[in-house]
Amino acid sequence: GYGGDFGDHINDKQFCLNGILSPDRQAHPALHEIKYLQQAVALVHKGKETSVPHVADSTTLHFCFENRFHQTPWTELQLKCFWSTDCLIHTDSPNHAQNMSQAEFDDKGVVTVEINDSYIHLLRNRNRIWINFRWFYRNRMEWMTHDVDTSFAKDQVELCLPVSSTREDIPQIPADGCLKVQNTKDTVEIWLRRSVDKYFSRSAVINKHTGNLDSFRSKGGEEILSNGMPMKPNFTRAITDNDRGGIDRIKSLMPSWVSCGMSLVGSMLFSYSYWFRWQKHGLDPEFPPEIKCHSLQIVKDTTSSVKLLATCSLISKRRVIFQQNIVYEFHTDGSIKLSTQTIPTADLRKVGSLPRIGYSMCIDEKMNRILYMGRGPIENYADRKEGSDLGVWSASPKEMGYNYIVPSENGNRSDCCWCSLANETGEGIVIVATEVSASFNFSALLHAQDELHRATHTHHLEEREEGPIYLSFDRHQMGIGGDVGWSPCVYKPYLLQPDKEFYSSFWLCPQGSGDDPADLGRRKIRSQT
Repeated sequence: GYGGDFGDHINDKQFCLNGILSPDRQAHPALHEIKYLQQAVALVHKGKETSVPHVADSTTLHFCFENRFHQTPWTELQLKCFWSTDCLIHTDSPNHAQNMSQAEFDDKGVVTVEINDSYIHLLRNRNRIWINFRWFYRNRMEWMTHDVDTSFAKDQVELCLPVSSTREDIPQIPADGCLKVQNTKDTVEIWLRRSVDKYFSRSAVINKHTGNLDSFRSKGGEEILSNGMPMKPNFTRAITDNDRGGIDRIKSLMPSWVSCGMSLVGSMLFSYSYWFRWQKHGLDPEFPPEIKCHSLQIVKDTTSSVKLLATCSLISKRRVIFQQNIVYEFHTDGSIKLSTQTIPTADLRKVGSLPRIGYSMCIDEKMNRILYMGRGPIENYADRKEGSDLGVWSASPKEMGYNYIVPSENGNRSDCCWCSLANETGEGIVIVATEVSASFNFSALLHAQDELHRATHTHHLEEREEGPIYLSFDRHQMGIGGDVGWSPCVYKPYLLQPDKEFYSSFWLCPQGSGDDPADLGRRKIRSQT
């Protein structure tokens, strides 16, 4: 419980117990960000070439660190490093120390690293590679235990080849089947026959009334979507503590006679919360905008490729608040290239920022093995991700989320190139960015965003170890802020301005039991470059 649960009419709600540690001492995701930003030894960035160095002909790199300790010299510190790639699962557990190697540094904090030929080969093969640094005390401290990570500072640097270097082309998977379209009264069905199949089987279904993807199957014929819920556009999120910050929140915590008296003065000093404006303009996660498809055109229809264009409107409170053009491009490997143009209407000009622009779907509960290439291992957002490393991470839906004192949006992973959800046999779905620079956010949780939004306490949410998986993915999501909790606090670079158009593009790929999602992701990204 928290303020207001015990008959205390004047209270601060959960304000005094939502810090960087929960009451049970569980670390808040922001704690990792704070630790990184305030760490005592840090890599000195002198321009882009230091943060993303090129591999020299000598395969030797130099990194310069700054010692921010006042009384601890370099001689009392030790540095270890390890390599990570986009084809091996990254681990950030205390046990990763066994994979680390000692790194030498001089009295000015300059570190020299030799790059192994095998990593040069991976770079030429267009793999992504990072060198990870971890700083430790040379002598054992009283607080250290064997079961925790005793490093006090870290940094990660991605390596790349010079532009002029030769890179090896990756052979693309050849087309191995043919497509056909079945046009019905309410749907457009895509049927696929692979070279190993005798008959056509239904691969995907698009609804003519909504433009939504109603059905999508894995390579083994498993239905990926669960509970009859389609993949559909998503513009809302379960409201966070900071989303509620504004004059409307301040007034709700005051006695009525104070609240009435401060209306005029308060509106001059404070803005209304994002949530107040979203709710007013129809961006409510309990009552999300309804989608209406005006036309579903078959733009291209061949045995090797089918392209559909859905022209849609998103309606809330009897007003059109978004216009969308959604292009579905189907290929003979069963994949769909999903490209979207989203245009906010003038009705949304006063919301300040949109929560997100993306898609959501409900995935079959058996597809609970999550693998992704992005930032991890903890949740991270556009404006809170510096303390999260890039790499390939594994998780379960239960591990993806975090139980905030007041349930809210949680579990996001940012800067993702691909993510995979599969069952124990490997059947599932892989979502892939169309290019490295067009990375995306995703979350896969055991509670839907409307459930999280309605709940005011953690015990209002049903305890779940498994169940349908609520997957959200998007190219555009507003930051979560954090400076203050009583006023809108998201910085301008992390806002989604409602006066511009938004574009996004993804691959939706069926995953078979023998498929490597990392390899599939790299091939799909490179097919665009």
